Amino acid sequence: MSQRDEGNDASKWHRGGEDEEEDAEYQHDAEDEDEDVLSDEYDDEYNAHEGRAAEEDDEQASAHRTRRRARRQPNSLDPESSGAAREPKEAPEEAALRDKRWLVQRRVIDEAMIREAVREELFADYDRMYVPEPDQINLRDVTTLILSFRSVDCINNLHGFEGLVKLQLDNNVIERIQNLERLVNLQWLDLSFNFITSIEGLDRLTKLTDLSLFNNRIRTIGGGLDKLTNLNVLSIGNNEITELDQLRLLRKFKNLRVLTLKGNPVCAEDDCRHTVLAFVDQLKYLDYELIDPRQVKEAYDKKMELILELRAKEKEEAEAAAVAAAAADQRAELQRIGMEGVDTLFDTIVLHDKDLAKLTVLPGAVHVLSVYRARVEGIVKELQEDALLQYRRKRVDEAAFRAAKDKMISANVDKLVSLIQAFEHRKKVVFRAPQKEALIALKRAAVELSDQLMDVEMRTVKDVNQIVNEFAEVYTRISKDAEGRISKCFSLITEAAKQCERDLMDHVHELTEKMQKDDHAAESWPQEVVTLISDKDAVSTLISAAHDFQCAQVLKVEEDVRSGEEKGTDGLLKSVQQAEYARNRKRVGEIYELCEKYIAAINEQGRALMAAKAASVSTTAGTAAGGATKG
Repeated sequence: MSQRDEGNDASKWHRGGEDEEEDAEYQHDAEDEDEDVLSDEYDDEYNAHEGRAAEEDDEQASAHRTRRRARRQPNSLDPESSGAAREPKEAPEEAALRDKRWLVQRRVIDEAMIREAVREELFADYDRMYVPEPDQINLRDVTTLILSFRSVDCINNLHGFEGLVKLQLDNNVIERIQNLERLVNLQWLDLSFNFITSIEGLDRLTKLTDLSLFNNRIRTIGGGLDKLTNLNVLSIGNNEITELDQLRLLRKFKNLRVLTLKGNPVCAEDDCRHTVLAFVDQLKYLDYELIDPRQVKEAYDKKMELILELRAKEKEEAEAAAVAAAAADQRAELQRIGMEGVDTLFDTIVLHDKDLAKLTVLPGAVHVLSVYRARVEGIVKELQEDALLQYRRKRVDEAAFRAAKDKMISANVDKLVSLIQAFEHRKKVVFRAPQKEALIALKRAAVELSDQLMDVEMRTVKDVNQIVNEFAEVYTRISKDAEGRISKCFSLITEAAKQCERDLMDHVHELTEKMQKDDHAAESWPQEVVTLISDKDAVSTLISAAHDFQCAQVLKVEEDVRSGEEKGTDGLLKSVQQAEYARNRKRVGEIYELCEKYIAAINEQGRALMAAKAASVSTTAGTAAGGATKG
């Protein structure tokens, strides 16, 4: 050993005074900890062999365990041996920081876990002998899935469970709501006792009626629940919600009847319960207690001013939403009839006109353009209203056509069924006691049945084609009328553009005269305006170029609208004809297959009859031969 090592050892074991006492205490603690570890190991070994220990003498085992526990416990009278003296007590705040999610082995949702959970659920509901093995369970038929207490840290691998109605993921270590968008039939979702911090990922679960987010770390409700309009039960107690405004957001859930808030910091505020009862007045239960209507009235009286103000705001929002919805429906209809974008026609033909943009610097030009806009928008509105009227008229005619066609096809189907039933009855009679002549006649009847069924189908095709042709004639006439109205409206728009050109020319002429008569009139005008008005030819060129550009744009939009009308008509008529052709081909194939099946069955009966007769003849001959031999 080197001199330096000896010095270190000497300093380690021969320190005096306070250092020596600390070392002694440290050594004493280490020995106690070693003894505790050995004792814990002994406990594990003892528990693992508890069966053997139970067979030992009860009194001896009890004494042994008593001595072992006494050896592990510190002497309460000796502060040096006391655990409290050696180890500082952990503060509550520090204990709260320790997160139990790091103390568990995290697991992923996989097929094995799901199958085992489903089997456990079946085991709880049915007798053991009827519970299938995990690999025999059809997961697509599962409607309830309970994955509680499984250390799941992420919601995933739930594809294919679109039929799931109830899902329990409580008491896990989940931190985020995700991957639930496919579970559109879910009605019950339990995510309590997790580590979720925000409400998200629930927009597609519109059928959800019961949601538990109890005992998580949610601070705000936000808009994460907005799509859950059918929510009836909501549990968000034991979270970290601190603001009363968050509770007012629950007012929008008109079907909400049961709410749990207890355990949130906001509940400590004196005004919390009054706020909830006043703003969410449709509730029946709050924090597991039935709500007294008198409490609701008291809360309403206290918050009356705010409630009335909120109701007025909600009414305005509802009216605005209704207007927006009607406009959206109208836009959808306009899109279906090829009128999408027509309502912005003026902006289309004006905002992209660079020549017209140069003229807007002229004093009064904006007024001329506003008059132009009003004319165009009035014509476009009339065009759209007429187009919608024609579209609805065509839908009525189409519905009447389809009803008449279906009625005719159904009547002819009844004829087909009647013929087939009559043949089936005859076939059963013949097959009950088959004879050669009867089978031959039945086969001939099967061929005749095929001809009869084909005749009925051909009459059906003829009648349906007549209806289709009549509908095509009416629909085409309506479409042509619509095209004529379209042309007329766009002619009016072109005329409005021409009128705008004349108005601009007249306005420039007035400005020119005003500048010539009054030298001081143009002093307030920018230099570019004065320069533009002074060059009459340049102004006329700009106005003419702007008019030509607008007319070209109007013509292009008109062609698109007329083309959409023509394509819509042609597409509908073509689809009707194709549908009838497909129906006819399918029906002919069914008739051919049915009759071939009948003939095959008759032939099989014929072969069976011949075989029976041959066997009978053979038996008779054998009997006769035996009798002759005996004689």
